[in-house]
Amino acid sequence: MRFQLLGPLTLAEGRETVVLKPSKPTSLLAALLLHPGTVVPTGQLLRVLWDEDPPATARAAPQSCVLRLRRLFGTYGAGGDLIEAVPGGYRMNADADTLDLVRFRALVRGADGTGDVEGELYRLKEALTLWQGPLLANVPYRPSCCTATRCPA
Repeated sequence: MRFQLLGPLTLAEGRETVVLKPSKPTSLLAALLLHPGTVVPTGQLLRVLWDEDPPATARAAPQSCVLRLRRLFGTYGAGGDLIEAVPGGYRMNADADTLDLVRFRALVRGADGTGDVEGELYRLKEALTLWQGPLLANVPYRPSCCTATRCPA
């Protein structure tokens, strides 16, 4: 399964591509994908889901969203282990083959300082082709890091 967030948040399996509908699970998935391989604390996920004023019943929401995402992934043949529950939060591992953001970063890093101008240009052009529109266009709430100049993309 591949994930695209450089545009609308999208799942792809084989030739099938699904643009996710705006929802709390979509927002949670976006928060995890923006920080691949990193534990995203439950408190941060609650802020993603409810901004600064979560209801008293919100503590179970991340777990519920993860369950819904795991079911969705299962319909496309992916295992339920894509999102790991870890002490204090959740983690989603991704690499250049499974997440466009990781591939984008690798291409840009690979173009930097090689001394081969044509090779650098090729890598940068390839990186730009990964963008399919505004970052997380279908995500109703973007983590605060995406509204500042320090966006992970």
